[in-house]
Amino acid sequence: MTWPMPFRRREKHEHFGLVFLWWEPDRACIALQRLLERLVSIEGASLRAVYIVDNSDTASRTPCVLPPRCPPPRIVRGDNTSYEFSGWQVGIDNAEPLPVWLFANDRYETVDYPYAKLLTSRVLEFVRRERAAVGKLDAFPIPVISRGLVVSPWLRTAFFLISSEALDATGGLVSVDEPDVASWGRCGEDDRQLYVPGVSPRHLAYILGFLTNIPAAGYDAAWYRKLDVEADLAEVLRKVRSILNEQFLSARVVAAGGALLDLRLAHALSHTRCQRLATWAADTARQDPEFVMKTLGRRRVLLILQVLSPLLRQLAWTQKRARSIVQV
Repeated sequence: MTWPMPFRRREKHEHFGLVFLWWEPDRACIALQRLLERLVSIEGASLRAVYIVDNSDTASRTPCVLPPRCPPPRIVRGDNTSYEFSGWQVGIDNAEPLPVWLFANDRYETVDYPYAKLLTSRVLEFVRRERAAVGKLDAFPIPVISRGLVVSPWLRTAFFLISSEALDATGGLVSVDEPDVASWGRCGEDDRQLYVPGVSPRHLAYILGFLTNIPAAGYDAAWYRKLDVEADLAEVLRKVRSILNEQFLSARVVAAGGALLDLRLAHALSHTRCQRLATWAADTARQDPEFVMKTLGRRRVLLILQVLSPLLRQLAWTQKRARSIVQV
């Protein structure tokens, strides 16, 4: 009797779609071409729809060579009222139903993170099955609470995967629009404070420490350039809105019962073929995503999972084979 080779199984076909935010024509065309080449080459997965959200009114006039097997892209006129978030909302509002969506903007390649390399059919299956949102995670020194939501960690929204169930449960991609950012004022000579309804002072202090020349105690992360809160007030307000929308999206995913994980961890878990471990991690991330990020998401743990992955797959195959023999 010939036994089949271990680990080999018929792959499920995971269906997913792409919503791509187009802003700078030259950058966007190159980034989109590279991304689509990767997406159509994923074994066991099928890219079913591509929506290009045109936030600069240039996509239809910019020739891009798309790879074979790529579904015909649909260009949707963007909405800049809340920047990429309102643009993405327009895109998803016009989209057909699919179990998993990939959101990316034309700057995702500037982030030092192997997004495209980590995309596999198993990751897509994990996101769909666990009602998850995955991407590169960032975090504050300690979580903050704003608008009744625990904020930290959060996904960098330059590139993230999310199941349709998790996305629908959030109620939309825009949490903070222009009227929410009320004013920038002074309290005394040196005390300056930004006011956003429902957003805690510590939360805003962290954001301003990231963006501007106002230091935030215990938080050293910084944007690539420092804004002056008076000279660059309009830009400060725009960036604050974008950051709040980014962070509240992740917070609402968790509040609605979705799992929030780093893409590296989701990749490692999905490739162990140990569904119990993957499900446990997802369930834990629903309750405490920061714990999962700071324990399972550490590089050493990811390396251990990669080393154990063949052993766990062999064990799973052996157990499955043993059960089939007993049944016979």
